[in-house]
Amino acid sequence: MAGQKDGMQQGAGKLTARVVSLDEGMQEYTGVSLIRIKSRYYNLLIMEDYTPSIGEVEGTVTIISDTQSVKLENIRGFYLHKKNVFRLMIRDQEESSVS
Repeated sequence: MAGQKDGMQQGAGKLTARVVSLDEGMQEYTGVSLIRIKSRYYNLLIMEDYTPSIGEVEGTVTIISDTQSVKLENIRGFYLHKKNVFRLMIRDQEESSVS
């Protein structure tokens, strides 16, 4: 796809994940199969055609596709999932690891 940045992958999933932070700017992941959120007070699994949702996260967000798994740890921020597009705006992030 034209205009893709480093770190973007295409897989079999139909979700798109957009992550915005002051440290990394905007990163987009296409072909995402599922997104796992482990927050301080709840755990959430977002998949294709999942109900629209909005919320605050304090914990870990994992973006999983057929080709990679991106784990963002120790984050505080806000997310919105609507029409198979997941948006995460990171307010604070101590460390992140990509595996």
